[in-house]
Amino acid sequence: MQGSLRRYWLALAGLAVFVVINAATLHGGHPAGGDFAQYIIHAKNLLSGQPYDAGIFLPQVHFHNYPPGYPLMLAPLLAWGGLNLVLFKSLNLIFWPLACAALAAIARRRLGSPTDIYFFLFLLFVPWFFLFKQDVLSDVPFTCVASVALWAFLRWQDEGPRRAGWLSLFLACLFVSLLLRSAGVALVGAALLVMVFQRRAWGAAGLTIAAAVAAVLVQKLMAAGTGGYLSMLLNNPAYWLDTVVRGLPAKVAKAVAFFIPVYRSGWPLLAALEALAVLPLIAVSAWGWLRRRRRAGGWDVLDAYLVLYLLMILAWPFVEGPRFYAPAIGILVIYFLEGLSEFAAGRAKPGGRSPAYWVNLALMAGLALNLGNTALLWNYQDDVVLRPADRELYAWVREHALPGETYLFSEPRVMALFTGKVGDKYYWNQPLGPQEERMAARGVRWLILHRPEAARASARKQYAWIFLGGGKKQPGLAQAEADPQLRPVWQNRGYKIFALKGRDKADER
Repeated sequence: MQGSLRRYWLALAGLAVFVVINAATLHGGHPAGGDFAQYIIHAKNLLSGQPYDAGIFLPQVHFHNYPPGYPLMLAPLLAWGGLNLVLFKSLNLIFWPLACAALAAIARRRLGSPTDIYFFLFLLFVPWFFLFKQDVLSDVPFTCVASVALWAFLRWQDEGPRRAGWLSLFLACLFVSLLLRSAGVALVGAALLVMVFQRRAWGAAGLTIAAAVAAVLVQKLMAAGTGGYLSMLLNNPAYWLDTVVRGLPAKVAKAVAFFIPVYRSGWPLLAALEALAVLPLIAVSAWGWLRRRRRAGGWDVLDAYLVLYLLMILAWPFVEGPRFYAPAIGILVIYFLEGLSEFAAGRAKPGGRSPAYWVNLALMAGLALNLGNTALLWNYQDDVVLRPADRELYAWVREHALPGETYLFSEPRVMALFTGKVGDKYYWNQPLGPQEERMAARGVRWLILHRPEAARASARKQYAWIFLGGGKKQPGLAQAEADPQLRPVWQNRGYKIFALKGRDKADER
C-alpha cells in the first residue's frame, strides 16, 4: 500500500512540474497556418449566431468546414476572455495529462504497476507537447477523448458489474470524438469489429452506430460536415495516390519528431534518414505484439484502432506535423514496451533482473531524454502571426479594406481572424499569372506577399538548435515587382502589398 501511495505521489509531483514548465512557457502568438484561425472564427460565429462558416473566405472560395466540437470548447473561453490565444492554449494543459492518465491506465492492464506511473511521466513530458501546446488545434482534446474511449471500451469488455456505465462512457467519448475530428471513425470501426466479430454484442454495436449517426447529424445541422475530403479523392484518385506515395517517407519520419523535435523544410534526405530511425521502434513493437498475441490469442480493440487510424493518416494526401501521431503514439509506445519485455523475458537468467526492470529503466531513460530536449527547447519561439510586421499588416488591411475590397494572401484565414476582412489564398509555389486572373475574376484588389529575406532572418532567429531548412521562397515577389498590372502600395519589413490595376480605386498610403 505504501509503495502504491508513493508511486501516485510521484505522478502528482510530475504533474505539478508539468504545469509549472508549460504554463511558464506559454506565448501569446501562434505558429504559421490557418487552421487555428478557422477554429476560432467558427467559435465566434457560434457565439454571434452567424452562419457557421461566415467570415472565413470569399464566397467564391470552396473550403472545408471543421467539425464543431473544438469551436464549442473555444466559444465559452472566447466569450469570457476575448481573442486570448494563451487562454485557448490552456486547454492543451488540461487535456494532455488526462490523455496520458487514460493511456497509463491501459498500460497498467498490459504491463502492470509501477510501469504505468513511469509510462505516465514519460508520455507527459514528450518534447512534442512542449512545442505543440502553443497551437490552438483540436489534436490534444481529440487524443484525450479517444484514449478515454479505448480505456472505457476495455473496461466494458471485462463484463463487470458496471459494464453498462463503461459502455455509456465509451459511447459518449465516441460521439465527442467525431465532433472533434473526422478521424473518430477509427474508433467506430475498431469498436464494431470487436463487437460484431468477437463479442457478438449486437445491441452494443447498434448503440455505437446510433452514436456515430447522431454525431454526423449534429454536424449536418450546423453545416459543419467534412465530407468534402471524400470528394477530393473521388474527383482525382490518381493525384491522391501519387501524393500519398511521395509523402510516405516524410510521414513516417514525423514519428521521430514526436520525441526528438526536428524542424525541416524540404529536406527529403533528412526525412528518409529519420524514417529509417523509426524502423527499430516499429520492429520491436511488432515483435512484441506478435509474441503477446500468440500467447493471449486473437486481437483486441487497441489493435483494430491503431491499424485503422494509421491507415487513415498514411492515406491522407497532405504531409502534416507529428500532431497526427498523437492519438496513436501512446499505443505504439505500449507495444514497444511489450516487445522489450518479451525480449528481456526470453533472455532472462536465473537470479537476473526481471523484464519489468528493463522496461522501467527504458522509461526512465526516455524521461531523462525528454527533459533534456525540453531544456534545449526552453527558449523556443514560434510566434508567426503576431510579430510586429504582422500586426502592422493587419492594421493596414483593417484601415484600407473598404466594403467589397479584398486581398490575395498566403494565410487568408489568419488575416480574416485579425482583421474581420475575408480574402482568397495566394499559393507561393504556383505561377503568378493564373493567380492574377483569379484576382480579376473575383474582384480581389490587393496582392500581399512575404519578403523572403525577412522570413529567413526570422526563421534563423526563432529556431536555435533545430535543423533548419530556411523560409519558403516566394518567386512571385520578383514577378510582381516587374508586372505592369501591379502597383506597389505599401511595405514593411515582412510584407509587400501590390494593387491590381483596374481595381485600384483609391489612393493608398
